[in-house]
Amino acid sequence: SQQTRWFSPSDFQNLSPSDFFLFEHNEQIARAELMQNIGQGEQPKLNWKPADSTLFAEHFSSVQKSIAVGEVQKVVPYVFERSNLELKAGHIRYFLHRLLSSQTHGHIFGHWDLAAGKAVLGLTPEILFRTSSDELFQTMALAGTAASDGHSLLQDSKEIAEHQLVIAGLEDSLAEFGSRLNKGDTFEWQVGALKHLRTDLEMKLKQTNSLSLLQALHPTPALGGYPKSRSLELLGRFQLDLPRGSFGAPFGLERSFAESLFVVQIRCLIFNNSEVLLGSGCGVVKDSELSKEWAELERKRQSVKKGFGLI
Repeated sequence: SQQTRWFSPSDFQNLSPSDFFLFEHNEQIARAELMQNIGQGEQPKLNWKPADSTLFAEHFSSVQKSIAVGEVQKVVPYVFERSNLELKAGHIRYFLHRLLSSQTHGHIFGHWDLAAGKAVLGLTPEILFRTSSDELFQTMALAGTAASDGHSLLQDSKEIAEHQLVIAGLEDSLAEFGSRLNKGDTFEWQVGALKHLRTDLEMKLKQTNSLSLLQALHPTPALGGYPKSRSLELLGRFQLDLPRGSFGAPFGLERSFAESLFVVQIRCLIFNNSEVLLGSGCGVVKDSELSKEWAELERKRQSVKKGFGLI
């Protein structure tokens, strides 16, 4: 049988072949059986330190200034809440049980090393890409956010413009692979307490390798910005103020190039050395308003807390 290679980088901006790894044993198991096996687990007690609104305002202002002089059209700054936690196996079981019980659309992902005190667990709505045996390559543009019972994103010119930048970025990144990219209709997609604008894209893709696609696509303007190179320069400066680790990086697996799935590490908890981080990001464009973007960041983190059974 073909080996399954997993991919999980430790750094958002630097992807390399060493980020692929193998397990000696891989097993597929039904959701109901897995839930029964892991049990209820132990709910941790967390005391969250609020995200830094002052630092976010500084980063927001930096993006707006770069937009005003024509350097970028969109950048995605981010924030973290954090809490102390000595991670236990019972906590992992509790979080997994909550995620497996969720009716929210998306992909559960994660890995953990209790001895090292490191883990990532999440339920992401965003696929970076998927390939299948018939040479079909699929990705999505996912940008534009509101409360699930909020206003229509399809009637919001700011959200539509931001979403179109993500599509443009995907088209730019995939142009080197040569095939025609087919776009579906843009629609509102409900993801738990939130909804997003989503456009599915696909193309026929001849044999290449997953790392080339990962490096070409990541980060899409949904997590990085547009244009990519200048946006990454700004994000690199933001990381000096607020290291992000793997938040927003790809996570996935491949059995061969023809059969792979890579998602984006958002809507997740990151555990590292007796600390747990909860991140959220927002797309800042010309018409963005600081107060509205701050509220969006909070809504996203609240949705994660609810999904993990923390509120």
